[in-house]
Amino acid sequence: MSTRPARGLGSEREGLASALSRLRPDGDVLYVASLDRLGRTMHKVLALVAELRATGFTW
Repeated sequence: MSTRPARGLGSEREGLASALSRLRPDGDVLYVASLDRLGRTMHKVLALVAELRATGFTW
């Protein structure tokens, strides 16, 4: 589990990338306290959701 908040203006989000790399579509749960933790813009959030759905994740 990663609890460190992402900081800075760069696009690299190490905590999120680490959490996503460990997820498996067979029952793992990713809890996100706020949608802005998934992406800095709605476009990035939707792109991440699409990417997760394409790899077999559901909600």
